[in-house]
Amino acid sequence: MRSRGYAQVRVRHHGDIARLEVGPGEMERAFAEREEISAELKTAGFLYVTLDLTGYTPGSLNAVLGQPGKKAKKILPVVG
Repeated sequence: MRSRGYAQVRVRHHGDIARLEVGPGEMERAFAEREEISAELKTAGFLYVTLDLTGYTPGSLNAVLGQPGKKAKKILPVVG
């Protein structure tokens, strides 16, 4: 994703799901490039690829820490 020119980007790993977070100003571009991005992430082993409509939000992983029975998921390195 960085090689594609995205400044703010994160891929969250949820089992077979890759949840892509990009900066608010890059959301439309990511949606326009969704087929290429999805293909790359599926090649990396994901079955499903999602674009988080909230976008890149620093500290968002901490939201689950206060929820009983929930635990944080592993973050993968940025693809590309």
